[in-house]
Amino acid sequence: MRAARILGPGFWLLGALYGQRLDPVQWTLSSDVGKAPPGSTVPLRLTAKLDEGWHLYSLTTPKGGPIPTQADLAENPAVAGSRLFQPKPERKFDPNFNLDTETFEKEAVFWVVANLKNEAAAGPVELTARVRYQACDARQCLPPRKKTAVFTLAIDPSAPA
Repeated sequence: MRAARILGPGFWLLGALYGQRLDPVQWTLSSDVGKAPPGSTVPLRLTAKLDEGWHLYSLTTPKGGPIPTQADLAENPAVAGSRLFQPKPERKFDPNFNLDTETFEKEAVFWVVANLKNEAAAGPVELTARVRYQACDARQCLPPRKKTAVFTLAIDPSAPA
């Protein structure tokens, strides 16, 4: 009984630590443009901040290796379409996959260019970026994850284009 009182809290703590899910990548969506008129183009920054020692893969990582990052802007009644641009990744041979991979470490800033519809209604609109990615460190690769990041833009017909 005494052993149970001594070891019990230790097993509980160990279980709690193993139960925590690693989350080494945080995503944000931002812009220097706070308001824009209907029909305009809005540049958005989709930023991944990675914990020390972790990396994620580029949009253009070759097939046959790790899971490439995927990102887009969710459908929105105010948005006619969007395009995604990535920074230049680091390309190097990865013996785990036996091919060249393209990665980002510490931080990666992707650009999303959103084209607002001419008939977009005035007022606040939430723009949501959707991301699917895989993060790895020197010892492990986590299963692919899906996340979203939101930016609120004011659609204002009197705003400069």
